[in-house]
Amino acid sequence: MSYSTRLKDLLITQEEEEIQALLSGFLRFSYGEEGFSSDQASLVRYAYLKLKEEGAQLSLTSKKGVASRFNMYYLIVEDKKVLEDLGVKAAGELVKKIPRSFTSRMKLQRAYLKGAFLACGSLTDPNKSYHLEFKVKEKELAESLQGLCLDLDLKANLGFRNKWLVYVKDSQSIGDFLVLMGAPSLAFDLENTKLIRSVKADIQRHNNFDEANINRIVGAAARQLDAIEKIQNTIGIAALPPSLQEIALLRWENQELSFKDLGELIDPVLSKSGVNNRLSRIVKIADKLED
Repeated sequence: MSYSTRLKDLLITQEEEEIQALLSGFLRFSYGEEGFSSDQASLVRYAYLKLKEEGAQLSLTSKKGVASRFNMYYLIVEDKKVLEDLGVKAAGELVKKIPRSFTSRMKLQRAYLKGAFLACGSLTDPNKSYHLEFKVKEKELAESLQGLCLDLDLKANLGFRNKWLVYVKDSQSIGDFLVLMGAPSLAFDLENTKLIRSVKADIQRHNNFDEANINRIVGAAARQLDAIEKIQNTIGIAALPPSLQEIALLRWENQELSFKDLGELIDPVLSKSGVNNRLSRIVKIADKLED
């Protein structure tokens, strides 16, 4: 069972105070010439019962899915007056925008959005990615839904891929959406997922930094040892100034030591920057010598 299906199953178990707003959103974003169709039996049952409570005359049929092992259910509202009362149709035509009567208060907005999600929405499992999406046939209706999302402070975008898409990829907005839908426990799970991802990313960045740092140090040490060997084989270590002779011999004899540890072998103790400076001078001298 997909994450979206599990979420929808959770949402339809809740009592909805603004049921007409929910049904309006549900029907407008799912209703076509053939009515509403779905292979999610629990969702069809929910819609059927709630519409019956509103006095709607309905017909319900099912067919074996062609490309699916699940039955496809078809729900048709035969009472056209109910469609007009719920703001799905006006003068016999499907409305092009979300009716203002269902956007005047936040409770109505939230319920309408829940209905739209039940009808045409999907949410990717946050453990995989952050993506909330509504598939809408008409551009004007999609723009109206995007406006509703923005009114509820959800960072919704508009796109097109075979159908118009209203989508949200911002994790904070998806968490807010789950709270609005009445699924705070899933919003809490989302925050935990974000926290775990953040910690893993920090650890990975730290490991990458450590690896890069180690590679840099190993590379620098190799260059220093090559320089010392080159000097010894050409002009000899004795040709260097005393301070450079000392650090060259210490580095050659203690190849695994850090700059700090090398500096502590010198009297008086030499700082890390001092050790680095002297070894850098040795590398420069070696670079000027012919092999």
